[in-house]
Parts: sequence; structure tokens; C-alpha cells
Amino acid sequence: MKKSLIVLAVAGLAAAGTAAAGSYTVRFGDRGPTAFIAVQDNDFRGWRDDGRRLGVDDRQSRIAQQIESGVRNGALTRREARLLGGQLAATENKERAFESDGRLSGRERTELHRDLDVVAQRLRFERHDSDRRY
Repeated sequence: MKKSLIVLAVAGLAAAGTAAAGSYTVRFGDRGPTAFIAVQDNDFRGWRDDGRRLGVDDRQSRIAQQIESGVRNGALTRREARLLGGQLAATENKERAFESDGRLSGRERTELHRDLDVVAQRLRFERHDSDRRY
């Protein structure tokens, strides 16, 4: 009975979380499931392949590379790249301000990740819209 309930709970959690995180990997120990690890698609949403979150600097670097790549291959116009670069620079300035006391608190790190999520989402939108450089 316990095993059935655990299996149903795992299936329910996995089904509910799939929409939010893309997919989950379930680790099984001696006594059943022990951990759920969020696995994101292989883009710049901020997750490593092993399910851990990238650092703020790593995400900023990835987004900057994606912007440069988008300009080179024509997926982004210069104007779109300039606006995205400005948003990214604002996030970097905010990070510097947060680090002025010598460390980055959890709340500050969360806020920076939220800002980077907004920039990354905007970048995905701009790369896939119909504006092209010819």
C-alpha cells in the first residue's frame, strides 16, 4: 500500500512539475525515490545539465553570447540587440550595486536571476519574431 501511494505521489508530482520545468529526473535509492532534479531544455534558461542553477555571471555571459550570435546570423536586428544589451547592462549594474557590500545575499541573487529570466525571455521572443536583417 505504501509503495502504491509513493508511486502515485511521484507520478503526480512529476506530471504537475513537467509543465513548469520541462522535465524531471527522479533518483531512486534503496527505499524508492530520493530526489527530484529539474532538467531544463538545453538553452539559456539558467540550468546546468545536472539540474543545478547557473551562477549570475555565467548566465550573463551566455545571454551576451546569444545576442552576438543572433546579430551575426541575422536573427536579431541591431536595434533589438542594442535594447537587449541595455537590459543586460542594467542587470550587470544592479549586480555591482548589490555586491558593493562584498557579498550577494540570497534575495539579491534571486532578484538578479528574475531580471535575467526577463532578458532571456525577451531574447527568445526577438530571435523568433519576423524581424530579420537582410
